[in-house]
Amino acid sequence: MKTATESITTAVQEKIELRALPQFARGATMYQIFLRQFTSRGTLQAAQEMIPYLAGLGIKIVYLCPIVEADDDPDQTHWSERQRLSGLGNPKNPYRISDYFKIDPEYGTDEDLASFVNEAHQYDIRVMLDLVYFHCGPHAKLISMEPEYVVRDENGEPVTGEWHFPLLNFKSEKLREYLYCNMLYFVEKFDIDGYRCDVGGSIPLDFWEEGRRRIDRIKSEFLMLNEHKGSREQQHLAFDLGYGFRTWGLLKVMAGEWTAGEYRSKCEKNDPDLRSVNHSDNHDWACDAFEKRNERILPPGLMDLSLAFIFSFDGMPLLYNGQEIADDNRHSLWANYEYGNHLGIDWRKALTLRGQERMALVKKLVRLRKELDILEDGKCRYFATDHDEAVFACLRETDKQKMLCIFNFRAEKLQVHVDGLSFGKTEYILQNGVNVNGDAISMEPYSYAWVFLN
Repeated sequence: MKTATESITTAVQEKIELRALPQFARGATMYQIFLRQFTSRGTLQAAQEMIPYLAGLGIKIVYLCPIVEADDDPDQTHWSERQRLSGLGNPKNPYRISDYFKIDPEYGTDEDLASFVNEAHQYDIRVMLDLVYFHCGPHAKLISMEPEYVVRDENGEPVTGEWHFPLLNFKSEKLREYLYCNMLYFVEKFDIDGYRCDVGGSIPLDFWEEGRRRIDRIKSEFLMLNEHKGSREQQHLAFDLGYGFRTWGLLKVMAGEWTAGEYRSKCEKNDPDLRSVNHSDNHDWACDAFEKRNERILPPGLMDLSLAFIFSFDGMPLLYNGQEIADDNRHSLWANYEYGNHLGIDWRKALTLRGQERMALVKKLVRLRKELDILEDGKCRYFATDHDEAVFACLRETDKQKMLCIFNFRAEKLQVHVDGLSFGKTEYILQNGVNVNGDAISMEPYSYAWVFLN
């Protein structure tokens, strides 16, 4: 039972309206590009050559991980644990910034970024950059510019955070103005279309709100993604999307840590209106986890199911480097032509039967995501089944349509009944090993379907 305080908080939350999603984001699929891993050259020029390929997949938004100059300090006391454990010895962590206004020469030049964005726009693809404002490198340019730009201890030394990087000081109005200029710089000079905000929930929300206001004055169609679970306050004035609960829960079910029923119960308690990017892999999970990569250790059918799952919900599906060809190669944030050679996408996977099957599935999911308004506008209701340990079922519905989304997370063939849901005439939109026969549903191992109910 909620306390009075909790009830009041809930009521206030429900009155906070979410900002409207940019029109270009409706029905869109996002693709994450980490330049070091995306091509063997690891440059903007090389990635630009891949834009027609991404357009062929149906991608509408590409998100580039940090491309500004990284700090090259070799002192490992200022390296993150993962950076040291990578064993590659590369001091340049893309998430440890040296100069917020300079493109790192490893990736190219200002002209290369401008050319990349222009080429993407020619294919009706929007471009997002990654903002890293929670911390900076120990020799970041801004530290020498103004002592107050970073948090300092009683001895005047920079305070470092959990990754051993100096923390930026958001109590400083000068720092805020410096970063607002940085946010506007890439919009005005390069015509970028959005930002993904690293560790955004650890930065004061009023900073993001003011930054968004300034961007909106010069470019109203813009997308802001917060690397945080999200709240109504965050998606009121500042952000369009967050990193929601749905993704983390999916990974727990895939790993066998939660049953489908446990996941459903938790989904029912989350705010249904919050928008999130939904994904089953990203740079944090893929890098330096060769023997633990889901694509490598989990059954292929379960990985395909995970993609059908993330495309089923509102928010936005996000594909990570090479997921569309079932790439399971080792990735690393610190590998490039100088350190570790190429630890990234093995594009030869596109020539394999497995890669071709995955590509066909991804293209179909991207197309359906764009075509089916119910995946953008339909409210979501969750249903228990008589196989709650294995089967996840939800209904997306509008005033005119109802679509059942159902998934079998186990390697078992099941006969399933969905509690409280009756079936009449059905129309399969996406079908893999699922057969609806009256009120009974036959499900093969790792099967899934989207079914219109009439």
